[in-house]
Amino acid sequence: MNKLKDSLIRVWPALRLFLRWLLVLLPVAGLFLLIREYAVNIPFLDDWMYISMFEKERAGTLTLHDFFMVQMEHRMAFVRGMMLVFYKLLPGNWTIQMFFSWLLLGLTYVNVAVLFKKTTGRAFAAWWPLLALAGLAIFCPVQYRIVLWSMMFQVAALGFFLSGALLAIVSNLPLWLRWVIGIVCASLATQSFASGILVWLLPLPLVWFTPAVKGMRARTVFTVLWLVVFGVTMKLYFTNLVNEVEPMFAYKQGEEETMRKDVKGMISNLDHTTAYVFRFLGNHLCRGSSFSMMDVSLVIGGASFALYLAAFGYLVGNWRREELRGQLGPWLMFGAYSIGTGVLVAMGRSWASSTGDNAIAPRYVIHAVPLTVALIALIWIIAQDILKRRPEWQGGIQRFIQGSGMALLAVLILSWAQGWRLMDMWHSSRLRGAVNTRFFNALYQVEDAVPANRDHARRAEKMGLLNPPMLKDCMLSNFKLQPSLLSSTTANFRSMKIEQEEVKKGRDKDKDKGKEKEGEESQNTAAEGQPNAGVEQRYVARVEGFACLRGRDRVADGVFFTRRIPETGDWEIFHVVQVSGMPLFLFEMLNKDTQFVHVPSGHIAQDGLAGFTGSFVMTQLPPGVHDIMAWAYDAHEDSVYPMAPFYQLDNRSEVPRVKRLGMDPAAVHIDKFLGKGGKPAPKEEAKEKTVAE
Repeated sequence: MNKLKDSLIRVWPALRLFLRWLLVLLPVAGLFLLIREYAVNIPFLDDWMYISMFEKERAGTLTLHDFFMVQMEHRMAFVRGMMLVFYKLLPGNWTIQMFFSWLLLGLTYVNVAVLFKKTTGRAFAAWWPLLALAGLAIFCPVQYRIVLWSMMFQVAALGFFLSGALLAIVSNLPLWLRWVIGIVCASLATQSFASGILVWLLPLPLVWFTPAVKGMRARTVFTVLWLVVFGVTMKLYFTNLVNEVEPMFAYKQGEEETMRKDVKGMISNLDHTTAYVFRFLGNHLCRGSSFSMMDVSLVIGGASFALYLAAFGYLVGNWRREELRGQLGPWLMFGAYSIGTGVLVAMGRSWASSTGDNAIAPRYVIHAVPLTVALIALIWIIAQDILKRRPEWQGGIQRFIQGSGMALLAVLILSWAQGWRLMDMWHSSRLRGAVNTRFFNALYQVEDAVPANRDHARRAEKMGLLNPPMLKDCMLSNFKLQPSLLSSTTANFRSMKIEQEEVKKGRDKDKDKGKEKEGEESQNTAAEGQPNAGVEQRYVARVEGFACLRGRDRVADGVFFTRRIPETGDWEIFHVVQVSGMPLFLFEMLNKDTQFVHVPSGHIAQDGLAGFTGSFVMTQLPPGVHDIMAWAYDAHEDSVYPMAPFYQLDNRSEVPRVKRLGMDPAAVHIDKFLGKGGKPAPKEEAKEKTVAE
């Protein structure tokens, strides 16, 4: 027993160091695994913007201006350059940028660790808990719209460039090298996102008010040269700052001067602006509870701002202490980035919402993280400084540090749990978009609540940038057919009804099918522009139901409606709809609490969370008697699962008719397929169908 005890004593220091580093690196590994699990290889919204640049590069017409062209208030030469590098190295891979975001967060984490070491003046054993808390904030998955959106590494880069510039200024490197590193970081930040301009301003107080740069002459030369480059950069940046990208990629802005939207109104309505900035600062910590996100973000953001002011006030009260300025200065500047960005975003975006709810948009969460990280360091450094001067306050200060640390840890754990759920939700939605994209060359109509981009998707397909590629035909055999009928409580093609709807004359999408296949979107603007164009009646089939996959772990990634081709017995997809219910994880949260409560759907686990609705016109099918089936698609397996019940549609007459065939697979001749667990024998079944008719 004594030998075991002695062995533990000997290995305990190494084991303790290992456990500390394990806790420090756990957030890094956690986010990496989540990205690997939930990344979807498909462009989304602004990602499509880069297709034009890739086309120019391939044609040899790409110019320097194409890198610096304006999107709203942003010039993104660094972002466009990196997108081009990834395109050349791994064409068709849209997830590598997501891991690049993770890498940038990791490099930011390294810079933060070095700043902790430099500003605390203590060994790793003293400040590793601070680093672990900072890691939980930096890698928190509530940033899902950053790390799971290809081009959004543009904002993940800002923390790295800012921390890199600050670290360079306070380092022991030669002064000229610190200047070069700072200029490079500020320039790249500016060419990533508009708020990167702050990286030019925030390092300068460290030059003048901390011991980082010694001597008036050195400070003056450093600053003058810095400001010269800054001035030239700003002159070039703001010259002709006019939107040059396609309107679909400009947020509510056309070809107009940017960064001047209602600045006067922002200043005159100071209460609204202040609340907007506070919510912006608390955005990343407001998710995961049942409280209102607007209220929680306001409280957390306001408290964070108050703590920042308190830390700044403590520094002002002890201004003559040069060492303290050197300790607090970098963190005050790091946190100032979040506040400055909040003001800039309020200037450019608060006009777009009367309630200010866009301040808590998920794409903004990353900008508030530097303030949280800075407060972790500021509170600890100030507490240690007070302890040196007031040892009798040790008990109270330690309780405050422990209590505030545990409170932040609890909030971060909730944020991680919610972020995990949100990544799952985002993954499911992006998968559905990827499924629809595969049909853009084969079907003229797919239904999806998220806006599609057929034109850019087809251009990307021609360049081989979509993986998997678009389908060349609509045969169900393009996918793995699973001989397992989904349970009626898991997926159900509940109804198909014939209804009449009014459409404007000349607006028959079917007539434009050929045009769309050539890459043109059918607009029919001439017909729409005639005030007396009139309307006409047409028959449509309304379909509805719900669709989960086996085990109810996920909703279907697509619901394919198919008709059986009588001549061959094969199944052809003629329409695609998507589940449009609430995220599936809400079932565990809401199922019991919504029992006996008036909710939009009669069954929250079915229609509420996995429901689908859709409609198709009769001209999508050739005249005849058609066996109609719905299939639930699983993108992970590239498989389709049959759903019951089954229907028969007769569209030979002017008034189409629908017959419900029931739950028996024999009604649509797939009973042998399900029974044998293999592919159906289409020719034999087609012969049986012909004889029966």
